[in-house]
Amino acid sequence: MPSGRNFRGPELSVAGFHSSQSLWRKIQELGLTRLYKTHRKVYDFFRMAVAIALLPPENTWEGFMELKLFSVAIFIILLNQMKV
Repeated sequence: MPSGRNFRGPELSVAGFHSSQSLWRKIQELGLTRLYKTHRKVYDFFRMAVAIALLPPENTWEGFMELKLFSVAIFIILLNQMKV
């Protein structure tokens, strides 16, 4: 009889899809759609946030810390946009 671990890939794909959709709705809700589409760093930041859910558990903290470091660049971009 097959074990449940045979289905781990599709479960992760579905979880990644739903995480991505949820984040996209939040981007739209916050009015960040234009920034997401025009600034590669903003795009990368949000894609990295989705990717954390797909990391092996032992690498999740490291992924989160990388995202936290990357967020400084995103903060600067957002501040510059507010000045416009």
